[in-house]
Amino acid sequence: DMITSKFNQYSVNLIQTTEEMWQLLNTFRKDIFVGLDTETTGLDFRKDVTVGYCVSGGTDYTPNGYRGYYIPIRHLPCPETGMDFNLPIDEVVKFIQTIMDNYYTIFWNRNFDFHFFESDGVKITPNQNYHDAQVMRYLSNQKPMPSLKTTCEELFKWNVIEYSENNAKGNSFATTDPRVSY
Repeated sequence: DMITSKFNQYSVNLIQTTEEMWQLLNTFRKDIFVGLDTETTGLDFRKDVTVGYCVSGGTDYTPNGYRGYYIPIRHLPCPETGMDFNLPIDEVVKFIQTIMDNYYTIFWNRNFDFHFFESDGVKITPNQNYHDAQVMRYLSNQKPMPSLKTTCEELFKWNVIEYSENNAKGNSFATTDPRVSY
């Protein structure tokens, strides 16, 4: 069974098998944006790598119709158990490519994420339906480089977890346990 919890009234889920991952497509409507994000070993695109993908989508934008999912690909094995919770990168890349080729997608800082997507083998196609919420937020309030944290707090009145609260060693998301950090 998928590990699930609630955050800001929305369901967040840890994908543990490729079957669970591909089943998501049955729950995403084509006219509803699919949110995509990367979790990385750091913020330096020259040396860091993707350790997981965040995907959100659904049948509408309500808490009952829209859900978030985390797909781990390069987390370090769990120190307590030695268990590896990563999905096969090539299969995850095919899944992400399918979403990007067939759904309206939205990112926060699209250019940052695109670098990591391309590094993993995802093909970025010009003139696709890729949207950047950070740019949209900038255009709506004219504040340079608005942060996702501030935007979520201001617009949605959501609780936001500080990156520093993830217990990552050296700020690398790869050191977190996906069962806890999803």
